[in-house]
Amino acid sequence: FAQDFSPTHQLVTTEGANDAPAQPKTQLSVDSTPSTAALPLKTSRCNAEADEQNVPLWNGFSLRLSPMKSPPDSGCMAVVMGAGEKTAWSGTSSSMVVLPVTGQDINGDGAPELVLEAFSGGAHCCWTYYILTLTPTPQVLSLENEVPVRFEGDPHGGHVIVMGDGVFDYFDGSDNASSVYPDLFLRLEGSSYRDVSSDHW
Repeated sequence: FAQDFSPTHQLVTTEGANDAPAQPKTQLSVDSTPSTAALPLKTSRCNAEADEQNVPLWNGFSLRLSPMKSPPDSGCMAVVMGAGEKTAWSGTSSSMVVLPVTGQDINGDGAPELVLEAFSGGAHCCWTYYILTLTPTPQVLSLENEVPVRFEGDPHGGHVIVMGDGVFDYFDGSDNASSVYPDLFLRLEGSSYRDVSSDHW
């Protein structure tokens, strides 16, 4: 396979944000019990034109999505804050979206995850997915791909990550738009990705 399935694994120990948190322009209320239905997914997206949003999560965490003001129209910043509004994780991209699978257990550890999709902008690249386990020591995993990734329920239990394999990109003189991206099926087990494609082909 052309893809490297070793995740970017980081235990976040950031003690606080560099700047005092800005007051949100839009306050979104959710149930404290993590579930897909409880999260305001239709509005939990951010780009350069969006209003700032504050989304309560669970275990005392919240997510702030805000357009970046410097330089103007440069995209979005996502900040996950813990107790005392201390920054647990932050990231920037052209756009950020909270995926509907958020609130479900993605890696089989019994805890719900926050899943963010970041798009870099541009014609051919790239999507980065951040999978955050919001525990007292948050765990953050990332996965990058040339085409969007899907998170689906697995008939064998749990979830699978369906991603396009870019091994045939520009193959035999084809352009990017007409290149074929075969599906690969990955299962996230703790902090490791396991290829389970043979269970789905």
